[in-house]
Amino acid sequence: MIVSPTEPAILRELGEVSNFPETFGCDMLFASNGAWAGIQRKEFKDLVASINDGRLGEQIAKMRAGDLNYLLIVIEGEPNWSDSGFLVSKWGKGISRSQVRKILWSIRQTGVWVDYTDSLDDTIKLINSFEEWCAKEHHTSLVTRSGPTTKWGTADSHDWLCHFLQGLPGVGAATAARIVKHFGGSPVRWDVTKEQLLEIPGLGPKKVEALWNALNI
Repeated sequence: MIVSPTEPAILRELGEVSNFPETFGCDMLFASNGAWAGIQRKEFKDLVASINDGRLGEQIAKMRAGDLNYLLIVIEGEPNWSDSGFLVSKWGKGISRSQVRKILWSIRQTGVWVDYTDSLDDTIKLINSFEEWCAKEHHTSLVTRSGPTTKWGTADSHDWLCHFLQGLPGVGAATAARIVKHFGGSPVRWDVTKEQLLEIPGLGPKKVEALWNALNI
């Protein structure tokens, strides 16, 4: 992690202090899995000021031109809005919630991600989580199949059999349910013995029994 010297001391402790991130319009840079990520941290007061003086546009342009793989702006703080939708503060007078939202939508449209934190401590937690996320080779949380609603992991579980069949090409939830209904269960069976499964390193008797029972009644 490379951190700009203009950041608070607690953030500078996260890595090496250098002006280098600022050349990319960022406050923090880090590399992970051969990819570079840049983070621009903005307290809400600074967000408003940078909108008014044009710095935000300049920083976004630098981030996009820097050939970074991940671009993130973190907006820190919880602003107070009036009932009419305007920022309640001397430094944000005249700024409406609608204006800020539209600007953030414009930022996202450029390919720069926007996230929020409620404090500096929360920002540090976000940065650590973001580093962990970037370090993963694959992100599969949105491609997993649905979980169970009944007894799970055995051949007499309707949910389990539907879940298993959805792992086959072209089989969705509705098709899987029709297969189970038509055959009264799954037409798929182990064509090896338990003894053969036990020959696989890492498979003990309990795991083999669970695998066997998942398909064979």
